[in-house]
Amino acid sequence: MPKLGKNTITNQTKAALALTLAVMTGYNLYFGPKASAAESVGSAISSAAELNPTPTELILVDGRKIQGQLVCEMDKHLVLYSPNLGTTASFEKQFVSSYTRNKVLVKLNEPRPLTPEESRYMNWTAWPDAAPEKGPAPYYAKEQWTKPKRLLVWAKPGESGDFSKTENWLAFGAAPTGSTWWDSDTDILLPSSTVRYKLVPGSHPELPEGRMTFTVRHITAERGSYIASEGCKVYGNEWVRLGGRVNMRFLNGWYGSKHTFTRVDALMVYQLGVRGTDVMWGLWAGTDKERVRPETEVDICQYLTVKKEDNASVEFLGVITARDKIQIIKGMAIGGPDCQVMSDSRNGDHVHPGATLAPPGEPEPACEGNPEVAKLRATVKELEAREAEAKRAYMQIKDDDEKIVQGMAAMANIRWELSTTSMPVAIEPAGEVVRRIEVK
Repeated sequence: MPKLGKNTITNQTKAALALTLAVMTGYNLYFGPKASAAESVGSAISSAAELNPTPTELILVDGRKIQGQLVCEMDKHLVLYSPNLGTTASFEKQFVSSYTRNKVLVKLNEPRPLTPEESRYMNWTAWPDAAPEKGPAPYYAKEQWTKPKRLLVWAKPGESGDFSKTENWLAFGAAPTGSTWWDSDTDILLPSSTVRYKLVPGSHPELPEGRMTFTVRHITAERGSYIASEGCKVYGNEWVRLGGRVNMRFLNGWYGSKHTFTRVDALMVYQLGVRGTDVMWGLWAGTDKERVRPETEVDICQYLTVKKEDNASVEFLGVITARDKIQIIKGMAIGGPDCQVMSDSRNGDHVHPGATLAPPGEPEPACEGNPEVAKLRATVKELEAREAEAKRAYMQIKDDDEKIVQGMAAMANIRWELSTTSMPVAIEPAGEVVRRIEVK
């Protein structure tokens, strides 16, 4: 990509440049008056309920017992954290026989067997952040979590709406105020519903995904829920339950210093005997048949990105697909047992120098102690700092198209340097660890 100069730029070129920057960086850039913070995130809630998860034992009507931490009781749901606070889930009251609240037994329904349809609808096996009964515990199961700053629960499961408006959420912990209430210490739960509902931000309601990049710690999208936006940065665990969907127009990425997982409970797509015509993409309804379709669409984003801190990891569980490419920029990406992680054929997948792609087990970061890798990391860190400064300068420009274009060009040039500094590498198995070798 050539460097951009200061020549007069037509409106058509401006639009093309804005689209290029959006695809390359995830920035939502446009010409004209900028939206204020209040317009971007909606009006603020003045207060929030206390976030005080308490130990509970929930007994389903079929007798199964579930240990967790109770947050609240909604009209039709109980909201729980896992015992380790590594993820959230809702349980519809119609399937719950009893639960404990502050050590007091609360009875809801008489015990009974679940019908096959009810069992399929619930699709409950165990908390996904727990260690498996057999074999070594994965990294994410050893991670320790604390109570977050806030938990947001969609207030009306079954009703679509604008997720950037705080009044659409039940808030626990710190009240969402100002422009920073979507952050790396905020957990999100979209409860289950028999009525499908879709959430988009209202910053650009004319676009199907609303165009907002948001940041969360844990996010859980349950059956019937669908959240779409421009991008999502996840610092904790991401769980898309069977029948739910997360769909980002551009980036879905995993960041931070924790060992985490992303799990999509879709049915396996490429199984022996399954033909392409058997998979009806994007359909929510229809009669279930053997070997037919995933109830969850598996393409969660266009660019599947891993940018963890050194020695941190994300483990892929289930069926996960990017519509374009997979890029492992930093940290470790681990393919979990029986997972399927796929990308489109439009672009090559990248494992950047110093990053690690590994099979299940206990992989170790490759390239540690390599002076060339250390030099590359230092260069990337310097470029990232320059990029952040260029972005800050751009955000201060007001009502001056020429300076806006120059600011966009500066960010584009730095992003291009980053992409050419972090050259793609090949991978080959070496024992239980996948090590990278540079492409010559």
